[in-house]
Amino acid sequence: MIFLCMSKEAIATCPHCGHPLAYRDSRRRVWRIHGGDKSYILIRRLKCSHCKRHHTELPDILSPYKHYAAEVIEDVVDGIVDADDPETEDYPCEATMKRWHEWIGRNVLHIDGSLKSVGYRMLDFSERFLKSGASLLSELRNTGAGWLGTINRIIYNSGGFVPV
Repeated sequence: MIFLCMSKEAIATCPHCGHPLAYRDSRRRVWRIHGGDKSYILIRRLKCSHCKRHHTELPDILSPYKHYAAEVIEDVVDGIVDADDPETEDYPCEATMKRWHEWIGRNVLHIDGSLKSVGYRMLDFSERFLKSGASLLSELRNTGAGWLGTINRIIYNSGGFVPV
């Protein structure tokens, strides 16, 4: 089964230079859910009219460089799902779950710093908040499901990235 992914934004803008993005083409992207079921999402690739960079438009349900749904990754990282669950007996495998834990653990400071930076630059957060020890990642994780999609949207749409 293939799903088509479309943005709600009328005009997408380049996170690097702010100029409009134009449609380039589409490609299939794997989307795995709990239990290993696999579907495909047709996602758009866009090109900046000014700096000529290419950008892939990902929905909130996917994370860059990951095939599993963001919800599955969240559940594993939050400890809701582990290798002993019968539902996830084979998919995702225990090694993949371990890599996700390590990926988030390695990037906690990077994610917090990126979120604070975006908040300061684009949302007028105070400089005091920027320098505070408050963890936006922890706050987002405490709000429940959807925190990974929110983080991806904020960081990647502002031109940043989370190292793999």
